[in-house]
Amino acid sequence: MTNYFAIIITGTAFFGIMGYSKVTILDRSLVAKRKGIVTILVCLIIIIIPLGYNGYNATLNNIITQTVSNASI
Repeated sequence: MTNYFAIIITGTAFFGIMGYSKVTILDRSLVAKRKGIVTILVCLIIIIIPLGYNGYNATLNNIITQTVSNASI
């Protein structure tokens, strides 16, 4: 998750430096704003699902490894 947040923060800073500001968003129609929000949410879901799955598997593997290590002592 830290890489994900780093990408989001870097992207936000990059677009801010490039001049893509709130004024640009205010000039858009309501339909364009909704399409943008839906697109962002879909992208977030596409990113969050594999990250969550991999995080769950890493945690599960760690628990199994610790259990086996503790049982062998």
